[in-house]
Order: sequence, then C-alpha cells, then structure tokens
Amino acid sequence: MSEVVVVGAGIIGLYTTYCLINDGGISPDKITVLAKYMPGDQSIFYTSPWAGGNFSCITPNDKETLALDKYTYTHLAEIQKKLGGPTCGLDMKHSTELWDEYPGDEKINSLKSYIKDFKVIAKQNLPHGVQYGITLTTWDFNCPMFLTNFKKYFENIGVKFVRKELSHISQAYQADTKVVFNCTGIGARSIAGVSDDKVYPTRGQVVVVRAPHIKENRMRWGADYATYIIPRPYSNNELVLGGFLQKDNWTGDTFELETEDILRRTTELFPEILDRPLEIIRVAAGLRPSRHGGVRIEVENVEEKLLVHNYGASGYGYQAGLAYCLLEVASVPGSKIRVIAEYLPGDSSINFTSPWAGGNFSCISPNDQDTLAFDKFTYLNLEKILAELGPRCGLAMKPSTEFWDVYPGDVKINSLKTYLKDFKVISRSSLPDGVAFGISYKTWNFYCPFFLSNLKRYLMRHGVTFERQKLTHISQAYLPHTEAVFNCTGIGSFSISGIKDTKVYPTRGQVLVVNAPHVQENRMRWGEDYATYIIPRPDSKGQVILGGFLQKDNWTGDTFEEESKDILLRTTTLLPKILDKPIEIIGTAAGLRPSRHGGARIQADIVDGKLLIHNYGAGGYGYQAGLGMSKKAVELYLENKMLLCKL
Repeated sequence: MSEVVVVGAGIIGLYTTYCLINDGGISPDKITVLAKYMPGDQSIFYTSPWAGGNFSCITPNDKETLALDKYTYTHLAEIQKKLGGPTCGLDMKHSTELWDEYPGDEKINSLKSYIKDFKVIAKQNLPHGVQYGITLTTWDFNCPMFLTNFKKYFENIGVKFVRKELSHISQAYQADTKVVFNCTGIGARSIAGVSDDKVYPTRGQVVVVRAPHIKENRMRWGADYATYIIPRPYSNNELVLGGFLQKDNWTGDTFELETEDILRRTTELFPEILDRPLEIIRVAAGLRPSRHGGVRIEVENVEEKLLVHNYGASGYGYQAGLAYCLLEVASVPGSKIRVIAEYLPGDSSINFTSPWAGGNFSCISPNDQDTLAFDKFTYLNLEKILAELGPRCGLAMKPSTEFWDVYPGDVKINSLKTYLKDFKVISRSSLPDGVAFGISYKTWNFYCPFFLSNLKRYLMRHGVTFERQKLTHISQAYLPHTEAVFNCTGIGSFSISGIKDTKVYPTRGQVLVVNAPHVQENRMRWGEDYATYIIPRPDSKGQVILGGFLQKDNWTGDTFEEESKDILLRTTTLLPKILDKPIEIIGTAAGLRPSRHGGARIQADIVDGKLLIHNYGAGGYGYQAGLGMSKKAVELYLENKMLLCKL
C-alpha cells in the first residue's frame, strides 16, 4: 500500500488526489485511491456521477464557503488543461440564475469579484415571483465523463486505484501508510471508525433529455425548492433537468410525479426547451452527502498515524471541492507550533515594535488591492479573536473619525465602505480647515501590551510553546523535525543572517500616553508627511495614545520634548475635548515601524528542502492588516507543502 491513501473515488476524493500532487508535491506513485465504487459505476451510494454538475450559486453565504467557491472557479481551467481541454467533460457556458428572495450582499459581492461576464438582470426583465437575477459564464461538467477522464489522468501519471469495500476506516492503513484521507461522502455515516451521525442525504431527482438546441444553464432558487437546467458538455446534447432538495430521504427510486413536476418547472423557466420534441433519455435519483454543521475538514491521529476527514459537501462538491484540500491541514495541533523570539509580550525594547503601537484599525495602509483585502479580512475577523479571548482582553470597538488633507482615492474609499460598520462620509461643510475628505465609522481599538499578553496566554493554553532565543541566522530556527518556519521578524529582517533584506527600514514614531478617561473616540488626520492620531486604549483605565510621526529611516529610540509639544498641539487642535479635563501624561515612547520598500514581503522559499515563509514589512498597519497577511502566509504554506508537511 502507498504512503498516502485516499478513501473514496467521487469528486472530493479525486480533487484531493489532484491537490496532493499539484499543490502538495507528493509523487503520484505514493498515492493509492481505495473505493468500493469507481468512475463508470452506478449506485445510489456513489453520488458524484448523478450530479447535475455545474458551478452555481447553491452554496451557503458564509465567508469560508464563498472563498472556497472562488478558489475552485478560478482554478478549474488548470484541471481542464491537464485533462486535455473541454472534451474531458468540463467546459464553460452561459448561465442565468434567479432567486425568489435576494441572496444577500455578501454572496453577490463575492460572485461579482471573480465570475466571468457577471451582470445583474434588470428588475423589469425578471420572471414573476423572482426578486433578483444574474447572468454569468460558468463551468459545466459532464459528470460521468469527467470522473472517468480524471481517473485516467491519475492512472497515467502513476496513481493506483484499488477497488475495496472497507467496513472500518482502519482497514485503509498498511505498515507503510502515513496518512489516510477520508473522502467517503455519504458513507461516512456508516463506516466504522467514523460513523458520523451528523451525515444525512439530501435526495435529488433529475430528468436527462436530449436537447441540442439548448446551450445554456438556467437556475431558479426558492426557499424550499431548486429548479435547474444544465447542458452537459460533449454528451451528444444531453440536458439535465432538475430537481429536488429532499432532506433525510434515502431512496434511490424515481417517481413519475416528480418527473412531471420537474418537466413543468423547467419548461416554465426555459420555454425554449419545448421548441423541439423532447426526448427523455433517463430519470435518475442521487443522494447528496450533506452534514449537520457543514463540511467536516479535520485532522486526527489514529494509532500515531494521520486521518484527514473531508466529507459533507452536499450539493456543492464540484464547485467548492477543489478548495477543500487547502483546508485539510487547518487543524494543525497546537503542540506542533513553536514560537521563537528574542522578545516576548511583556518585554520592552525599541526593536520589539508591537507593544509601542497606537493600536487601532485605521486607514493608514496603502491603496493596493492586496493590502485593502488584508485590511478587510482583519477587520471582519477580529470579532472571532475577541470571542476566543473573551471580554476585557485589550480589544474593543469604538467610534472613529478620519480626515485626509488630500482625497485618498476611490479605490480605498470604495473598499472601506463595503465593510466598515456605520461608515459615513462627512459633509464638506463639517470638515476642519485644510481637510479635503473625512469619514466616520466604528473601528477596532487595541491596548497593545495587554492584548499581546492575553493572546500569548491563549495560545499557550492551546499547546503552543514559546521559547526565548536570539537567532543570528534564520537557519537556527530549524530543528530536525521542523517542517516550516514562518519568518515574522519585522525590523529584524534587516539584520538577521539568511535574510538581510536591505529593503527593510524603520518608520519612527513618537507618542504620548495620557490618562483621559473622558475621551472614548478615535480621531485621525493624515497629511502628506505627517500623521496625527488620538486612540483610546480599551481596558486600560482611561489611557489614550496621542501621536505621532512618520520618520522614515530614523533608527533612534530616544524621545524628544519638542516632538511631545508638537503632538500635544496637533492632537488638542484636532480634538479639543481632550482638554475638557486635566490630562495626566503617563509616559512618552518611541517605536520603529517595520517598513519595507515595495511593501510587505509575503513569500515562500525553500531552504534545504524545507519551507521558509516570509511575512514582514507591514509598516504601521500590522494590527489592522496582519490577520489578512497571516492568512495569506498560511495559504502559501498550504499551497507549497500541503499535506506533505505531515508525511
């Protein structure tokens, strides 16, 4: 048996095999696919051949699933090319999708960011009872043909396929097996060693007709029904008409009443179907492998070997499944993670920047698409961190007002207004003298030293180890068993051997920390060569940060009285209410923002056959873009190593 075993030869099993080879770098001859059913077989318990088979908008609206859809849609062309082009059973066709109720901004904004030829249908052109509609160019599958060609592709490059019915998942392991991928779909409910009672079928019935004059998709989604028309590419003009979404219905039988209902709904939705005599080729039923709580992507240990679960995709395996394997190592045990640092939360040094930060989500970051996306991801996901750490962790939301001396540009503003809470543009008549543009919104504030300490304690509770060590060369981070190193050394990337990035430079700031509990809002003003900001620290008994400066290539950690006076003048002019009560200056501090010419470096390198992932150069926007940057770094790790890191 091979080192890597994939159990299941449906679309999820085959997508997983593809990603192991093409993203994980695993040699095909080290992979075996075990399955009771293979492409070409027919069984009610082998769902993938029965699928209508296109990329549609059936999936849930959660951010993760929408991201998985996007990944699959934008990467299917690579599979099509490897399998020899559209004749493999995968091609693009026009599609119209209609909803009885508006599907929500989150779904639509996601789709229009990547879907080809995306257009919203005018309301006057919508059918009766339809609230919203779009047209697009989508992917269509001839599912039986595509599965067969996918299997042939793998066999030609060395993957082994073994027909075997397992009664227990442990039977997938042999002496040399290091990891098993459980892609058993509906079988995950019954196979011993898994027996997941959250798995259930969502039955569908379809009518396959011959209709050479229909070359496009048409879909309509209701609260409790789905009507779809899907042309199968390279199928001698087969058209799939459906369907039903029958939860917990296990029957593979087909029913004439359902066939009649499908024909009625589909021909009402697309009357042109009846322009020619209708030839019914077959009627079929299939059991979508659904799961309460959604798809299970999880890693567990079985007798010191890995078992990776990937099942429960329901009716969206073809369209989201390619991305699932990128998440199959999402559950890396905390005990496998070691943080090495010269400075740890609680320390104070000019070379340890994070504790010195003003610490809020503001609009300081650049206008490039990557950074704007990093900002958005961080803003929207900080609430999850707050939920994990609990209240009074040094993270909270507060109102904010931001001003610019020069308009920051449509790209930035159009991005911000899509996700910032309570976003409003300030009228020109209300702007201070010299200000060209302003906004108000609710933002995230950090009490940085306190937040860092709480985040460290949380990670330690989850098994992450922290080790104080000063590295002179990045190679010292590797131990014999180390699979990957993430270089997050910030300003240290300028000097540490093995990196020595001369593009790294400091942007010095100086701040005053004052006690002003009556100030509970942020106020920021951005000039061409200065920054003025007022940032209340949550959970700090009234501390407020007043700043600041943006001094490029200034390495000093000293503080200067004239700069403190300048900060006080600018901040009290910007927010006079600071002086409504006597303020107490608690301290003055300087910090070196870890900036980089060309922007942050998020990049994967190979060092002696092991991964080195760089993630540094965030400048002054580490707190507000850092979560998005770190997600990108982890994606690079997965893309370059995937599950080879566990072998």
